[in-house]
Amino acid sequence: MSVRFCERKFLVFGCSLIVALVLANLMALLFKYRLQHDSVFGFVPLFEMNTELNVPTYVSSIGLLFCGLAALYVWGRLEQGVRLRMHWLVLALAFFAMSLDEFAMLHERLDQPVKALLEGTSGVFYYAWIIPVGTFALVFALAYLPFVWRLPPRPRVLIFLAGASYVAGAIGLEMLGGAYHDSHGGRDFAYGLITTAEETLEMLGILLAATGLLSYIASEIGELNIALHHARPDGLIVRRGRLRRVVSRARGATAQAMAVRGRRASSA
Repeated sequence: MSVRFCERKFLVFGCSLIVALVLANLMALLFKYRLQHDSVFGFVPLFEMNTELNVPTYVSSIGLLFCGLAALYVWGRLEQGVRLRMHWLVLALAFFAMSLDEFAMLHERLDQPVKALLEGTSGVFYYAWIIPVGTFALVFALAYLPFVWRLPPRPRVLIFLAGASYVAGAIGLEMLGGAYHDSHGGRDFAYGLITTAEETLEMLGILLAATGLLSYIASEIGELNIALHHARPDGLIVRRGRLRRVVSRARGATAQAMAVRGRRASSA
């Protein structure tokens, strides 16, 4: 099965999905903070971007998983010994880890230990997990900068924009949201708008990353070919082959025996 990639259609679909999620989130914020309704038949927790395990979370997690699979596909298609081949495998693993983190919110478990270690944080570092995660993200980005720079022009631009958009949302606006939460003592409609901008930039970054990866596959590898084969154990194939040979020999022996009987009958 061959899959052809149309960048324009892919971007239109992705942007349409992001816009739909943003509008649903804005409606949820209005219901929650303006009309004082926290559920509305489950609509608010299902689409509010500031909550966990809902539609926006699933979409982002699946998008990161897709990016990981695309990077893993590139790694699998490149021949052994190709320069920077292992970079694709590490990139795929990074996307898989980000997908798991987006779904399970693992980074937030660092918040209390880091706050305890630093004896409290405030302002833009109100969410203390930003310090270790942001440091790791910076080191990873600097380490992968030469790799991205060696990509073809179109994928290179898309992945640069993807990284900038994702980091601006996940780190930059998260710091802004933390400072707002710290100074205002809680979450309100304005905080929800900051979170909306944050999640929108993250989803846009994921979309651009997926587009850049598919653009690389289309330009450097060709069509995305998916072959499905019915796997059979080698032992089963060998046993079937032997059985066929035994049956063939038995048929030959039977035919010879019938021929000998026929000659004897005719002689008698």
